[in-house]
Amino acid sequence: MKNIALHKKSSNFILAMLQVRGCIAVLIVFAAIVSTTAQDTAKQQLKHQIGINSTAFVKEFLSFNTITTAADNPYLLTYKYIMGGSNVLRAGLGIKFLSQKQSSTTSANLPDSSLLNYYLRIGYERQFTLAKRLIGYAGGDIRWQYEKSVSKTTVTPVPPNQVSSITTRNIAFGGGPVLGVEFIMTRRLSLSAEGALLYFYSEEKTTAEDSRYPSLTTSDFTAKNDVAFSFPTTVYFIIKI
Repeated sequence: MKNIALHKKSSNFILAMLQVRGCIAVLIVFAAIVSTTAQDTAKQQLKHQIGINSTAFVKEFLSFNTITTAADNPYLLTYKYIMGGSNVLRAGLGIKFLSQKQSSTTSANLPDSSLLNYYLRIGYERQFTLAKRLIGYAGGDIRWQYEKSVSKTTVTPVPPNQVSSITTRNIAFGGGPVLGVEFIMTRRLSLSAEGALLYFYSEEKTTAEDSRYPSLTTSDFTAKNDVAFSFPTTVYFIIKI
């Protein structure tokens, strides 16, 4: 039986950041210090809210094996601006990067892959009180996302290397209504979760190339409409300033 040594190096920045409990703990401690040392009066409204996707931390801390991981929700950071009363402007940003290289002492033609995605949303919400420490909100978002994936295979192990690759680019634009809930822990700290019904129009282009046969390069284009429901399984840790 052949012994195959396969080595994979992969990095997913978003998931790694969310799984490092120390980083989240530092943010919580910092926010708690700010909360207890703030000198502003109770009547002054805090107009800025920064949200951090903390689903992976909550999952590990509470051992909820069935909860959706943070990687399933693309927005790492969110921001809300309280315009006055119950009217709120909202935005979200997400970046996902993945790079994987494979090598083997006995196998050839192992593909290397990479992924780079950007996610952006902006919208409006209106908040309403459900209980003393519970706030509900309803609104809508406009969303844009760009996704690119590349898979490359070296088909000749010695120079000059011959490489075949498949590149996929997807651009999507859409939006939809949002419904969420926020639990107030202190005046400056909250937890929130939300669901959304989203429509997207997307265009995807896939290009296949082989340096040995440049004339055989192919390109496929697909445009489609999608409707999806986003369940409120992502937990955001909110810091108010």
